[in-house]
Amino acid sequence: MARGALLLAAPAGVTLASGCRSEGAKPLAPIFQNWIVSLHPDIEAVNDDFRSSTALAPVVAPPGGVDVADFVKEAKHRTSTWDTYVGMTPWVDMARLVAKRVIQPWDRYVAADVVADLVPRVRAEASFDDRLYSWPFLIDVVVQGWNGELVERAGLDPMRPVATWDEYLAGARAVVDAGVAPYGCTFDPRGWRSLVPIAHSFGDELVTEDGLFDFVHPATVEALEIMKRMVELSHPDVLDPEAVLASISPDEAMFAAQTVAYYVKYQNAHVRFASGWPDPTRLRLAPLPAGDGPGGTVFWSTGVTLLRHGRNKRDAAAYANALTHDERIWRQSMGKGRDAAGQLPAFTTLPGWDEPTRPWMDAWVPAVTAAMRAATPIRPHALGEEQFKVSRPEWEAYLRGSEPSAHRALARAMAKVRKAAEKVSG
Repeated sequence: MARGALLLAAPAGVTLASGCRSEGAKPLAPIFQNWIVSLHPDIEAVNDDFRSSTALAPVVAPPGGVDVADFVKEAKHRTSTWDTYVGMTPWVDMARLVAKRVIQPWDRYVAADVVADLVPRVRAEASFDDRLYSWPFLIDVVVQGWNGELVERAGLDPMRPVATWDEYLAGARAVVDAGVAPYGCTFDPRGWRSLVPIAHSFGDELVTEDGLFDFVHPATVEALEIMKRMVELSHPDVLDPEAVLASISPDEAMFAAQTVAYYVKYQNAHVRFASGWPDPTRLRLAPLPAGDGPGGTVFWSTGVTLLRHGRNKRDAAAYANALTHDERIWRQSMGKGRDAAGQLPAFTTLPGWDEPTRPWMDAWVPAVTAAMRAATPIRPHALGEEQFKVSRPEWEAYLRGSEPSAHRALARAMAKVRKAAEKVSG
C-alpha cells in the first residue's frame, strides 16, 4: 500500500466545499484515499446531494496516499484536521489506530438496522473488541481470473473454472505450449495478495496464538510450493511489483496486454485491467482453486473510520451511510462497461447480495460473491502490513531459487515477523 505525506488536494471528482452554512460552523471534513475517488467517480454526485443539507468539505489525498502517522501525531495533541478517514483497511491499520486512541467506534452513531444489514463476515472483520471501528464500504476478494480467448485458443474450455491447483498449472502450461501467449499465469507477489490467500485455499486456521499470520503452517508451505511452480510459468519480473510503469505493476500490465492467461489477485484488478481488451467480455472469474480441503481465500474491506478528535460525529455517520448505500456507486462498480471499478458492497440489501444477477450487472459479480462466502479476513494486528513486508525477502528466496527449502524459508520468515512483533509490543 502506497504511503506518502498527507497533503491537501482537490483533484477532479471531489472538490472542497466553498464554505459553511452558518458562519463559524465547521463543515464535515472526510479525507479520501486517492484511488477510491479515482475508481468511483460517482462519489462526487453523493457529495453534491449531501451538501444540499449539510456543509461538507471532502479532500482527496495525493496519489502517494494517506499516511496514518499524521493522524497519530495530531491525536497526541487531542486534535484532528479530519472528521473521518475513507480508506482504512482493518487488518492494515485498525489495531494500531485503536491502541493509539486515534479512532473511536461507530457504535454510538450507527443505527442498529445498518449494523444488522452488514455481511456478517465483513462486520466481524471491521470490528475490534466487538466494537465497529470501520464502516465498511468496498470489498475485495482474491480470486482466480483468466482470459477466455487465450484459454479457448489453447484448446481448453474457456467457461469452466479449474478446480485444483494442479489443474490451474496444467492450464497455464497448455497456454504456453500452444504458443497463444508467452506466459501462462501471473500473480501479485506481495504476501497478502498471493501467499496468504493461496494458503487459505489449503486451510482456514492460519493464525498464531498471538494473532500473526502463521508462516510455518503446512498450508502456507503448500502455498509457497504452488507459487514456485507459478513463477516457472510467469514473466521474469513477476516478483518485482514495485517495478511499476505508469502506476501499473508487472502482473497488471501483463494481464492487460493479454500476454498471460491466468491471474490470481483481488477481483477489481481483473475487471479493470481486462477493460482495455478488444473484447472485455472474455474475462472470467471464479473462486480460487481448492487445495486438499474445501478451498477458500481471503478478503478485506476498505471503510470509513471515525477520528476520535474530529467533530460532527452524527453528520459523519449520516455521510458514511449515504456514501456506502448509494446505488449509483454500485451500478458503476459492478456494471457492464469499460469503466467498472469491480468492487462489491458490504450490505446484504444492496445489489450483488440481494439480487446478484440484476440486469445491469456484469457477469463476474455472482462468481465473486460466491468466493466471498468462503473467504476469511486477515486478522488485525498492531504489526499490520509490516509482517508481510519483513517476511517477504525470506520466503521469496525460495521463489527466486537461492533457498531450496520452502520450510526453511518460511521458518526464517516467521522468526523475522516475531522479532518485529516484539519491538511493536515492547
